[in-house]
Amino acid sequence: MLSIEEKVSFLKNVTSFKSLNAAQLETLAEMCREKTYAIGEKIFSQGDTDGALYIVVEGQVTLEREIRSQTDTVSLTLVKPGNYVGEISLFHDAPRSVTATAIKKTVALKLNNDDFSSFAVKNPDLLVELNHILCQRLIEAYDKISEVTEQDKPRELRKLYDKLDF
Repeated sequence: MLSIEEKVSFLKNVTSFKSLNAAQLETLAEMCREKTYAIGEKIFSQGDTDGALYIVVEGQVTLEREIRSQTDTVSLTLVKPGNYVGEISLFHDAPRSVTATAIKKTVALKLNNDDFSSFAVKNPDLLVELNHILCQRLIEAYDKISEVTEQDKPRELRKLYDKLDF
C-alpha cells in the first residue's frame, strides 16, 4: 500500500499534475484510492456509468471499444505507468465509451469525480492542462480514423468519418 508521501512523489511526475505545488499534490494524493487489478481484470467496461479517473502506477492497461453489436473489439491504446484512463468521465456524464483491462498486474490510483470536482474548483489550472490532454487525444483519434478510412475505405466507417465535425 502506498503512503501519502509515495503517492505525492508519484503524482508530481504525472504530466498533467506537474504544475501543482506540494500542498496541492498532497491533497490530491489523499483523495486517491489505491486499487490493484489482476491480469485480465476489467477496471471498467464500456457502458459503465461510474465516474472516476484511474492513474496507472505500475502495470499496463489496454483500452478497447466494442463494435458490431459486441461481437468484435478494436484495441485503441496501451496505457503505461504515469498515464491515466477514464478522464472523459470527469467532464462528461455519460456511459463509458471504452473498456479498460489490466494486461499486467496493475496498480492504479482511483480519483472519483466528486473528489476531482471539488479539487478542480480550487485548482482551475489543472482543468487547462487536462483540456490540452483531451484535445491531443481527440486529434489522435481523428488520425486513427483517417488512417483506417484511407487504407480500406469501408463504406460504414467512411460514413462515420464524414459525420465528424472538425
